[in-house]
Amino acid sequence: MLQCVYNEKQERTTEKGKQRLAMAQNRRIELCDAVYVVNINGYMGEVVKAEIRYAAQLGKEIIFHENVEESRDAAFNAEHFGR
Repeated sequence: MLQCVYNEKQERTTEKGKQRLAMAQNRRIELCDAVYVVNINGYMGEVVKAEIRYAAQLGKEIIFHENVEESRDAAFNAEHFGR
């Protein structure tokens, strides 16, 4: 299980830093068999949606914590799931 990184101290992140974090997270996605999305109350940020789309492109299983249908539709078009 690979865990994401949280910015609990709310420190500013440079664009270069954001790019490095995105590359690291994409590498984690590449290494995993499935992605488990913790979308409490259906919330997913734009970065998470992009990560879900990337995982789908790689053929990874995507598991949503709750509101599966709504979450799929929010993340991307239903065509990514073969519907």
